[in-house]
Amino acid sequence: MVTGPLTDVLIEDGKQLLLRLDQSGPPFDAALWNYFSEMERWVLLVSVRNVSTLGPRVFYKTVQRHLLREPKPRQLVLDDVQLAAPNAPVVAAVRVMIGSSPGWRGTRMTRNIVNGILLQDCYVYRA
Repeated sequence: MVTGPLTDVLIEDGKQLLLRLDQSGPPFDAALWNYFSEMERWVLLVSVRNVSTLGPRVFYKTVQRHLLREPKPRQLVLDDVQLAAPNAPVVAAVRVMIGSSPGWRGTRMTRNIVNGILLQDCYVYRA
């Protein structure tokens, strides 16, 4: 569980996981690290288009398989990753802020309020 600062190692771990998901699925349309101040922790949110047909179990099994294959040392663990629907409030707020595109971003945003959603701190890979 990531409760300290978002480090360069975690950002790279997240990127490597997402590159593997890009290669073998499931297809995702948004991914970002988001700091949830009420939980005092960072979560890697991955938005999957067909979440309702795919189901969370398949997604988390795939993520765990990729994490086990990644070279060590790494800091990212399955508990740090959360499946998000494409219309999840945080994902929608990020899209309003930076737009929607399939490419890689690498954008950090801090202290923003969009449509009543607080984006305390986030690092966006893809929106």
